[in-house]
Amino acid sequence: MKQLSSTRKKYTIFGLDVVSDFILDELFPSDETGEIEIIHGTVPGEIDDVLEKNELFQASRRELLLNIRGVAKYLITDGKTIVVEPYAGASYSAIKLYLLGTAFGSLLLLRGLLPIHGTAVMIDGNCVLVTGISGAGKSTLSLAFREKGHCLLTDDIAVLCIKEDSVWVQPSYPQQKIWRDSADSIGVSVDSLVQVSLTRGDKYFLPSRESFYRESAKLTAIYELKAEECHEVYIRQLEGSRKMSVLLQHTYRAELLPYFGLEMAHFIQCADAANRTPVYQLIRPNKLFTTEQQISLIKAELIRISHDIVND
Repeated sequence: MKQLSSTRKKYTIFGLDVVSDFILDELFPSDETGEIEIIHGTVPGEIDDVLEKNELFQASRRELLLNIRGVAKYLITDGKTIVVEPYAGASYSAIKLYLLGTAFGSLLLLRGLLPIHGTAVMIDGNCVLVTGISGAGKSTLSLAFREKGHCLLTDDIAVLCIKEDSVWVQPSYPQQKIWRDSADSIGVSVDSLVQVSLTRGDKYFLPSRESFYRESAKLTAIYELKAEECHEVYIRQLEGSRKMSVLLQHTYRAELLPYFGLEMAHFIQCADAANRTPVYQLIRPNKLFTTEQQISLIKAELIRISHDIVND
């Protein structure tokens, strides 16, 4: 099979070392012994001690079985292994899409980590996480920052780690998923890019090796991007429980937490991260192109944050 390696490959992603039967050229290579295994094998039809079962997944306290029809079955166990059983004739691009997306995101949850659905970029030495619902404009904004020379740290999933009094973001891999309209809005051509979805032709993989930040970075601020009926872009700083609510709402695959028995641990993680990081809502008009204004407001706020830190 084209996607399989004759010898197991070692990679790094989200600060974790992986050994894989599959070739994952998007990831950076590693020389370390993998603490996570990605295995080409047979996935059982049922898992033990199942708590929830439907056509898409089965879940227990320690396992998740995903069944993506026409693509692959994925068995994630104890946050340590992912067994992948591809369907005959499946697209390798689709296999990797779910492997590095839902399957790996579920593994992060099982490891007790905090994955947020969002994109992190480095702006003048500051790590900024942009989150929000699908369609809020995350891809457009992060791509615009990249076009201005700022580096991508992670796309789609941002893993937050608390170290002493700070929150840090782990790098993922140098690739970004972008919508065609996001690319068109800032003049980026998608003609030579690989499509993300087999059913929708307007989302693409954009490589970013030349503008990727490979080290973990201290998180400066979190921005929840929202589109509303308004006339101009503005920023609203959040306080108290509203800060934590942003992280709770935008945790990647949060719907799986009850089955893993991790709801309380996750609540505490979100509270700790929110207490250590400024959280804002970045409100934009839903019918206007305002990326430049969004960038200007974020940069101005970062200057204010830096000034406050110096004088604290």
